[in-house]
Amino acid sequence: GMASIYQEKYPSTSVEIVENGFEPSDSHKLDSSNIFPNDGKIRIVYTGLIYPEKRDPTPLFEAIKCISKGANKQLLSRLEVLFCGPNTNVLDDLIKKLEVSSWVSNLGMLPREDSLRMQRDASFLLFLEWNNPSANYMLTGKLFEYLQSQTPIIGIGLREESEPSQLIKKANAGKTFSTDSTAIHAILLSELQNKMTSSSNIEMDVLSQYTRENL
Repeated sequence: GMASIYQEKYPSTSVEIVENGFEPSDSHKLDSSNIFPNDGKIRIVYTGLIYPEKRDPTPLFEAIKCISKGANKQLLSRLEVLFCGPNTNVLDDLIKKLEVSSWVSNLGMLPREDSLRMQRDASFLLFLEWNNPSANYMLTGKLFEYLQSQTPIIGIGLREESEPSQLIKKANAGKTFSTDSTAIHAILLSELQNKMTSSSNIEMDVLSQYTRENL
């Protein structure tokens, strides 16, 4: 999308695209043991910054709160949502406001290796984007890091036509939602009722396009 904008603005100039990508050796260097206990929990992990009303986990928290008020509340004993990053004040206030502290934890800043192991060993990775046309063309480094982990992605705040949404679908890397907490509630409840956590079926030919070497 950005390339099209520049090409239109500078028609006599050649515009080439080099996306953000990932370095495969980052994952090869990690401790191979699972960073989480083998307790059957579904763990949703987010690494990085959040931005209120932009990259905002509110729809997920609303879905969790809805389950906590219903007949299936006991299923939440299987859920743990973990945030890693410099989000202390904003995130803590949001967790308290939406009454989800029993299931959502803010771990703060962690060493990069721990963050990558959590991405690899989580049940799902939470990807947040701003549900606004101006964000349609943003393919952040975080998305490629998530893809490298091969852990299923839950994308929230993504417009159907956005490039992050299209890439996640093209790679068969997860599910994307806008800001509709009802749809998120449905998929979350389905996963909690399922005794087996989802596994990744990522398209490796798509993933391989975004290694640093290939780019």
